[in-house]
Amino acid sequence: DYVDGIKDVLQTYDMVVLQHEIPLDTVHYIVEFCAEKNIPVVLNPAPAAKVPMEIIEKVTYLTPNEHEAVLIFGDEMTTEELLKKYPEKLLITQGSRGVSTCLKSGEILTVPARPAKVVDTTGAGDTLNGAFSVQIANGANIKDALTFANTAASLSTEKFGAQSGMPTVQEVEKELGGK
Repeated sequence: DYVDGIKDVLQTYDMVVLQHEIPLDTVHYIVEFCAEKNIPVVLNPAPAAKVPMEIIEKVTYLTPNEHEAVLIFGDEMTTEELLKKYPEKLLITQGSRGVSTCLKSGEILTVPARPAKVVDTTGAGDTLNGAFSVQIANGANIKDALTFANTAASLSTEKFGAQSGMPTVQEVEKELGGK
């Protein structure tokens, strides 16, 4: 009912970011609506839960961690095979090892994690997804968006709290050397 009440506003969005903190039926309903209206969707399947293949096909980006990727896709394929099956759609986060995707050229892109003095990892995935989404919505290519997002996520682990740990755009840009 809530989603039905905001559909007009939802259609004005550059991108919709979803995760599994809300009922899965609602997530799937929003994905279906956004697919019909050509609204890009980032789905972070956390907390871990199965995602129907028809939903995976309709999202623009799927950002599981390694554990969530196995839950969704099984363990028959290697990470590289999975990434190649979903180029520039599947972005697998790997904690201290960074984040990987397959470019449309077939090249596997792994953006290494920035070394961090970790005090709290709460919210790092949310930070990565939010920063990535804003960068993509602002026209960044996938490599630059993932570099920015991974840096933001890394910075977020150096402070306590999910929201209070999230860095500003200026903090991320400073860490990236003004890029």
